[in-house]
Amino acid sequence: MRTILTWRAKALSVTLVLALTVAACADEGSSGDDRPLVVVTTTILGDVVTRVGGGAVRVVVLMPPGADPHEYAASASDAATMHDANLVVTNGLGLESGLADALATLDGRVSVLAVGDGVDPRYFAGGVADPHFWTDLSRMSVATTAIRDALVAAAPGSAAEIEAATVAYQQELADLDDEVMALLAGIPAERRLLVANHDFLGYFADRYGFEVVGSLIPGGSTIEEPGAAELAALADLIVERGVRAVFAEGTKPTDLAEALAAEAGGLPLVVLQSGALPEGGSYIDLVRGDATLIADALK
Repeated sequence: MRTILTWRAKALSVTLVLALTVAACADEGSSGDDRPLVVVTTTILGDVVTRVGGGAVRVVVLMPPGADPHEYAASASDAATMHDANLVVTNGLGLESGLADALATLDGRVSVLAVGDGVDPRYFAGGVADPHFWTDLSRMSVATTAIRDALVAAAPGSAAEIEAATVAYQQELADLDDEVMALLAGIPAERRLLVANHDFLGYFADRYGFEVVGSLIPGGSTIEEPGAAELAALADLIVERGVRAVFAEGTKPTDLAEALAAEAGGLPLVVLQSGALPEGGSYIDLVRGDATLIADALK
């Protein structure tokens, strides 16, 4: 078995009581920068907001590079920063469960944009929303429009600058979408089968013509772990369908995915960046890199 890329997330955890106490008492004084403060939960959306907002706003991203957004918990500093913001941008759709209580305290005090609500989300069995819309570039273009509107509301004097940056960035997304389509075009239909450590490739599959055969943790959760029987059943399905690789989202440990790949006959394990940006990374580079890894594994 070969591992192409690995990432490991380290979640930060501080009690909510402490977070809210510090937030309530936080000094709201200016750092000397009078631009509107925009706080963003995830590294991926932080990159998009920075590209669209340009120099019109101050952007603070709560999650550090590589952090698993499913498990990241609000620190006292995070809570205080959100309470000082002019705008808070979240992924939404249940992704940032560790921030939910802190975000709830902002109701009516700070503008909050839950980006996923406006991208026509897909749903898992049982009606649970799939939060991983960033794997579909067309939906990210829609998300960029929503981000533009929220930024203009926060910094109306910079509307022209924000609009120009939005148009340029959406063109980059459209060009990248074409590039990804071309990159994946050589994969035969019978090889367009995806199995992953959890359900994060549904939007990608819908956009680019793949089938998600199964995942170790169905339904979008990264909290529960499958038992030996579930792992064996999925391995049998992989062999039956002729799946050629197992994919993993690199913000989680890959032990179970490695076991699944071995159980299914020693398939390659392909670890994608997907869930979070590395230090110095960009969303554009993440999409291009992950699409290349998928194409190389399945062609």
